[in-house]
Amino acid sequence: MRQPSITIIGAGFGGVGTAIELKRAGYTDITVLEKAGGVGGVWRENTYPNAACDVPSSLYSWSYAPNPDWPHRYSHQDEILGYIERTAREYGVSDLVRTGVEVASATYDEQGGSWHLLTTDGEAIDTDVLITAVGQLSRPSIPDLPGLGSFTGPAFHSAEWDHSVDLRGKRVAVLGTGASAIQFVPAIAPDVAHLTVFQRSAPWIAPKINIEYSPVRRKLRRRQRLTQAFGRGLTWQVTDRFQGSFTEGGPLRLAGELFGLGKPPVRGGADRSKQRGQVQNP
Repeated sequence: MRQPSITIIGAGFGGVGTAIELKRAGYTDITVLEKAGGVGGVWRENTYPNAACDVPSSLYSWSYAPNPDWPHRYSHQDEILGYIERTAREYGVSDLVRTGVEVASATYDEQGGSWHLLTTDGEAIDTDVLITAVGQLSRPSIPDLPGLGSFTGPAFHSAEWDHSVDLRGKRVAVLGTGASAIQFVPAIAPDVAHLTVFQRSAPWIAPKINIEYSPVRRKLRRRQRLTQAFGRGLTWQVTDRFQGSFTEGGPLRLAGELFGLGKPPVRGGADRSKQRGQVQNP
């Protein structure tokens, strides 16, 4: 029986993981199309200061590829990128990736039962199975702000951080207080002359207790893999229960309401009274 041809768009966490699982299932005709120069996806693209993951490293990894050498509980961008690259090599996915290939369109042929892809370079690719793993954090959305086009100073999106710009001693404005800003604003604040942060809605956050794993701990995990498996399971249980406590009827949510801390946003509606009470408009 002929092996179906399988094409995956994107070589980030999703694309690499999908290719590994297909190989483990016995499929051999696999191609991964990546518009950039290598694997990694969002962890290759986002290089802003203090870029890191807000999920514990033991959970933010493939179960069949545990990494005993995670240096932090919440690892940084370069550490995660290195893990993806290394895992792709070890599982033979790197050889399946075609870099510098961006898919412009995909059309399904009902009669032939196959997909016809067209790249931005005009190349036509036919495949039996198409899997998209393009992600959503590598194409920044920049608002059409009045005066943005005439601003003469450096301006860039955090997803396209311009490392050639020295922020030391400069007046810096940051638009937004999302997950990226929460990480890079504290990193640049000590160096800039003045920092102004514009936010539309106050974010809801929880303390991020990050620790650096000692060489002894990492060595133990390399020699005794069961210790890492136990730690992963324990982290999952604690994290799952902690997050579940914020849901409707959860103890932390009920406690917050009891002590007047307000309710988390529900279906897009933030508690405006809490926001006005905590965040003053200068």
